Amino acid sequence: MSTAFGSILEAKKLKTVDDLLQSDDERVELIDGEIVERPMARSEHALIQSSISDEVSLFKRRDGRVVDHDRDQRSV
Repeated sequence: MSTAFGSILEAKKLKTVDDLLQSDDERVELIDGEIVERPMARSEHALIQSSISDEVSLFKRRDGRVVDHDRDQRSV
């Protein structure tokens, strides 16, 4: 439809989680109704993630429970 001001814009259809799940690309996410390609993580990200994992692993038991070092010290 045209008016004196030009064409009337159609409302943009927002994407849904179902649309996201139908995507073959694993590097996409849904943001404000749009499917957006995620950038590749950079090496700095990997280094920081690895460092944090190393630090947190000190507080984790083999069975996955978190160790409370303060409580363990008080019971000794």
